[in-house]
Amino acid sequence: MVKLNEFHLEDIKSSKHNSAFIQNSNYNILILKLFTLKDKKIEPFNLNLIIENNKIYHFDGDNFIKIDGYDALFEFLDPKINKILEIVAILSNKIEKLENRFYENQDLDNFNKIWFFNKSNLIKMSRVLSKADEAFKEFLKFYHSENQDLNIKFDDLLEHIQRSNKNTDYAIENLDTIYMVHSTYKDEKIQKSLYALTMLSGIFLPLNFIVGFFGINTSSLPFSSGTGGTYYVVLILIISALIFAFVLHYIDRKS
Repeated sequence: MVKLNEFHLEDIKSSKHNSAFIQNSNYNILILKLFTLKDKKIEPFNLNLIIENNKIYHFDGDNFIKIDGYDALFEFLDPKINKILEIVAILSNKIEKLENRFYENQDLDNFNKIWFFNKSNLIKMSRVLSKADEAFKEFLKFYHSENQDLNIKFDDLLEHIQRSNKNTDYAIENLDTIYMVHSTYKDEKIQKSLYALTMLSGIFLPLNFIVGFFGINTSSLPFSSGTGGTYYVVLILIISALIFAFVLHYIDRKS
């Protein structure tokens, strides 16, 4: 059974250790941090592999489990790395659906919350995959085999990690683009609201002065000759407000 340096033993026991390929005179260690999707959240986990004189062991947190050769190691890693591809595809599809809903002008409740949740997951994935890519490349470089079929298999695993990383980065860029467009759209709505308030002030301020004049004994003012002048002015204010609201609603729908 392989005997590890106490510091290396601490490394493989730590769930917080990033992906790394550690070389030692008696053995080498590949710590490969991957992730799974649980309750819509990304949960990283470590695969701890120790190679000593072509003997391969997996440390599961308590025990060293022997893996019978590099073909068996491939079979051990393949489903776990393929699962990464599936998770990236699931989250990428969620981003595409969010994008389609946004560009189809569908209402997006809690957009900022949705955006932050997905961005947080994608950033975690990108960090994990970048480190895994570096560590696995070092591992393959060191253990490059004369067996071409075996090389092809492990190169395929590396390609899956790299493709997952690229797709994750693309999803982050896509999500950021959606956020920028959404922010621009919100800014435009705020500008329209400010414009509407300015227009309302321009309409109601003069009318307000007119209403104020009715409290002064001044002749020749509109509606001052008969009874109910104040009611006429109030009616004009209401009609003006309704017309202005209708125009704003129409412009908003057109935009």
